[in-house]
Amino acid sequence: MSLLTTNILANYAGRGWVSAVSLIVIPFYVRFMGIESYGLIGFITTLQLGGSLLHDGIATVLNRELARLSGLNNTAHQSKTVLRTLEVICWALAIMIAVVFLFLAPLLASHWLKLQELSTRTVVTSIIAMSLALGLSLPYTMYIAGLMGLQRQALANVIGAITTTIRFAGSIAVLYFVSPSVEAYALWQIPAALIQTFTAAFFLYRTMPKSHAKARFSKAVMMLNWRFGVGFSTGTALLLLLLQADKIVLSKLLPLDLFGYYSLAWTLAISAIGLVADPIRDASFPQLARHVQIADSSGLAELYHGCCQIAGSVIIPVTVIVSLFSHEILLTWTRDPLIAQNTGPILQLLIIGMAFQGLNSLPKNLQLTYGWTRLMTGMNAIALTVFVPLVIVLTHLHGPSGAAIAWIAVWGTYLMLAVWFTHRRVLIGEQRKWYIDDFGRPLLGTLVLASFFRYLVPGQMSTVPTVLYIGIATSVCIGFTLIFGPQTREWILQQLRKSLSKKELAVDSCAVSVLKKKQL
Repeated sequence: MSLLTTNILANYAGRGWVSAVSLIVIPFYVRFMGIESYGLIGFITTLQLGGSLLHDGIATVLNRELARLSGLNNTAHQSKTVLRTLEVICWALAIMIAVVFLFLAPLLASHWLKLQELSTRTVVTSIIAMSLALGLSLPYTMYIAGLMGLQRQALANVIGAITTTIRFAGSIAVLYFVSPSVEAYALWQIPAALIQTFTAAFFLYRTMPKSHAKARFSKAVMMLNWRFGVGFSTGTALLLLLLQADKIVLSKLLPLDLFGYYSLAWTLAISAIGLVADPIRDASFPQLARHVQIADSSGLAELYHGCCQIAGSVIIPVTVIVSLFSHEILLTWTRDPLIAQNTGPILQLLIIGMAFQGLNSLPKNLQLTYGWTRLMTGMNAIALTVFVPLVIVLTHLHGPSGAAIAWIAVWGTYLMLAVWFTHRRVLIGEQRKWYIDDFGRPLLGTLVLASFFRYLVPGQMSTVPTVLYIGIATSVCIGFTLIFGPQTREWILQQLRKSLSKKELAVDSCAVSVLKKKQL
């Protein structure tokens, strides 16, 4: 099994566990605290995601540099110097972001959020506590990115699965045994963030190549990577605004309970797409960087399209199935008909926009391995100027579903244009293959099969049959879609040939051993 395949499977296992645990606990949050408190958590999480996206530039630089240096000889000290330099910058930014949110807490509680049952004091306390947790948790992204760059993705996923389970299980325990309040939930996030970040830091330092020389902060390392880091951070800051603009606007336009329904749909959509898209994105980035480092254009093209076809073969089926069965999924997940009724139409649309954003992760990876950040920055700026007014207008016309429609319009256009611009400069001429093999075939096959499953759904079903039916429909769509892609089909055939050859060798060895025994 290749290292890429191993990393993809490890990422799916880790992300699958984290997503499953997070989706399991959300109905308990709503039950313990109420939909308004969950809406507040959704708003604070939006602020936290903003801070974490600002750190993605540092994490991506560390990932790329450690992946590049790991393919060269005698680079142990250089790798540790890169880590120490980026670590200092990362912690300084984390403290600064946390302090900014601390000062913003009273203003947000008094003048931004539309509170109904929650008091201003409760909201201020919750935002302050989660701001402190944010400052402690931001460097976690960098440490995990370092493990990813060193190709220790299985270890990174084990750390993520264990620490996330501790964080979520602790949240439920605090709400059940201490206080079913959003303040108690927020205060628990501080020790949980400490555990998560320092666990990742400990294992990254244990995994780093050995060097007797002491690592120090290096201005040379900072200057060498500043252009890429600044360009990526600028693009990421714009991406932050683009990804969070809908929730920032809706938190002002909608009552907190309606915003809670939108946050619930957004959480489920981003979790579903992140579960199927992020493992491929994370596993492919170090491999793409190595091909770029050794100037292997043919190997790069093969790897890129193979990963794009795998991504399309899982993202598109999951998207279509969730969209077609949104009401059934929400009812099974929350056991609340009112939540399913109010959230279903939002989820049905929002998952499509999320899918477009997820499919863009591979072309973006290709851009970043070349250090090309201008395209992402420019497109994010243009998309943001269109997205915000579109969200405002469509929300006034269609409520929360209008913001989901804006997601589809902006991210669908973004994806098509990003692929076209990417392949005018990098892997020139490959856009046609992406549109047909990597995107068109999976989309066509999925629409046919998923519509067939939707048409055959046997009326009202209880929980277990619903889960089984949707699971079978998703699995069948993914399986057939993988066969539609030329490279994914060839990969499946190769695995079958290897499996058959191993069985033949095993049979031959057994036959030889039997003959030897007879001769004896």
